[in-house]
Amino acid sequence: MMTVFATAMRWAALHFLLLWGTAVAQIYPFEATQVPKNRTLHTLYAFYVFSEQEAPDKSLGKPFVEFNGLACHSTSASRPDATLGSYQSVQLSILRYRDFWNVINPKQICTTWGDVVQNKATAKDMLRVQRQINQQDIYMHTVRFPNASHPKHYEKRTVEKTGVYILIFSNCGDFDDATVSGNVVVKNAYGFLPGNEYYKMP
Repeated sequence: MMTVFATAMRWAALHFLLLWGTAVAQIYPFEATQVPKNRTLHTLYAFYVFSEQEAPDKSLGKPFVEFNGLACHSTSASRPDATLGSYQSVQLSILRYRDFWNVINPKQICTTWGDVVQNKATAKDMLRVQRQINQQDIYMHTVRFPNASHPKHYEKRTVEKTGVYILIFSNCGDFDDATVSGNVVVKNAYGFLPGNEYYKMP
């Protein structure tokens, strides 16, 4: 109950985030940022993106989100990075603000074995996504603890639709003595200027 309440309190600040928390350069850096507490999520930033079709300038190609060099690092002496290679519960996601409440259920933000059995998820202890949403509107990335099998990871995906995209930082597992470093980068078809700033240029 407290987990749901804490998450709901963060969501109550979402409108404030949209007004004041936008990334000017469309790059959100993580510099040894503490992961969320067990089975909670944070909303961090809002990115303004034009689809390629609707962009006022298409000179630099398709808009994309890039999860760049992201890695978790343990701060626990008893559970170093090398022992956490199978931990997949820390995730970064962007999804359109208009779809937020259709995608995320505040009463159950993390997947369970029941979801896996019912084919609603591929694994337990990950961010739970309502399956009726078109999957091209949400972009999810699992942040791993680096080792020989999972070095720092890069993932780049084309953003297909115009909208305000919310950056979500979630941890659906049982371990939170860790930090994340790396960047989330969002680029429009004309460059890194946010969509809401484009028409302000002289």
